[in-house]
Amino acid sequence: MTAMVKPRRNGAPGKAAVTRRANKALAEWKAAKPALSVHSPGPCHWVIEFGGLETKSELNQRGAHWAATRRKAAQRERVAQAFLVLRAKMKGRLAPPSHVTMVRVGGKPLDRLVNLPSAFKAIEDEVCKQFGVDDGPTCPIAFEIDQWPDRPNVGVELLMTWTATAAPVAAPAPVDVEALKARAELLERALVDVIHGPHDYAEVQRRAIAALSAARALGGG
Repeated sequence: MTAMVKPRRNGAPGKAAVTRRANKALAEWKAAKPALSVHSPGPCHWVIEFGGLETKSELNQRGAHWAATRRKAAQRERVAQAFLVLRAKMKGRLAPPSHVTMVRVGGKPLDRLVNLPSAFKAIEDEVCKQFGVDDGPTCPIAFEIDQWPDRPNVGVELLMTWTATAAPVAAPAPVDVEALKARAELLERALVDVIHGPHDYAEVQRRAIAALSAARALGGG
């Protein structure tokens, strides 16, 4: 039920009441629209943060089959959406990482031996699907689990790590050493020619522009 706002004498609500209502509406909007953050703290690491993503021990959900099915479907959908963002930022298809740490943020702590792994089963399956690997015993990804129950907000974090040789970064373009040497020599000769040539400003400018154009044509940039 919406709280009544006490109007002023002229019938309009007070400024403080309007501010409270606006802040409440903003908080409700943020709660209804979970946050997603995809960022890289280093060249071999990527982190995906799912704000508001609920995880529960699926082994303890007796008599709640449809609720568990909806929760698992929501988890897999959120992971699939996050990988769309990850692929866009990495500009292509990713190689499977060597390690993935799944962290349960907020909520009551779960038993690490049985209940916590069951809470991450749907998320782990979707991560394997997105990387195109089997989620069985032959899975090349080493999954680890953790939980931070002391955090105020509920969510999930995926911490992905690649080895240095398999880090998902774009390969550098091959360097043509001979072309770079020729370009440096051409620029050096042009500089000497400009310095020791005629001291007419227009002629100096013409020679400098010609030298730079020739160097750019040689170096491809």
